[in-house]
Parts: sequence; structure tokens; C-alpha cells
Amino acid sequence: MLKTLDYRIFMTDGSGDVTPDTLNPDSACAFLEHGGIIYFHGTGWIRALYFTILISHTILAIVIVPMVLITLTRGLREQFERHRAIARWTFPIWLYVSVTGVVVYLMLFQMSG
Repeated sequence: MLKTLDYRIFMTDGSGDVTPDTLNPDSACAFLEHGGIIYFHGTGWIRALYFTILISHTILAIVIVPMVLITLTRGLREQFERHRAIARWTFPIWLYVSVTGVVVYLMLFQMSG
């Protein structure tokens, strides 16, 4: 009985946390629409670091969308073995994309002249 309740709690609470982040690119579009293109003005090793983080973030942000959809679908369909198999990869990549998004933002607006 308790295992049945666990995934139902996740469906109502957990999916609301994940879905807007992964399925709604409005924040990036609104940024480009209202803010235009912002250039990173750092130099030296910090510039190389910025672009390394930005490129890895962008590529993995594209990769993570279908992974999240597959992970959520398998969980909701109660295919728990298959869900766990992909969730082991999905969660760390999603976490990396989330953290590097904030890092890129901070580097662009706090460290860039």
C-alpha cells in the first residue's frame, strides 16, 4: 500500500516542479526578446571557462528534454524498472543543466563588464 502512495505523491507534487523548467522555453525567448543579445566581456581563462560551461550547458539542455519526458512517462505508466534505468542518467544531467544555467547567468551579468 505504501509503495502505491509514493508514486502518486510524486505525480502530483514532483511533476509540477519538473515540467515548467523542461517544457517551457518562454524564459529564454523572453530574455532574447526584451534583453537582446548580451556579450560576455571577460578575458583570459575566465572567457574560456565561460564558453566551456555555456556550450556544455546548451548541448545538455537539448539532450535532457526527451530524457525527462521518457523518465516521467515511464514513471507514470508504472514501468519502474525502465524508469529507474533512465532516471539514473536523467537526474544528474538535469541537475548539471540547472546549476550551469545559474552559473552562466551569474558570469554574464555579475562578472562581465
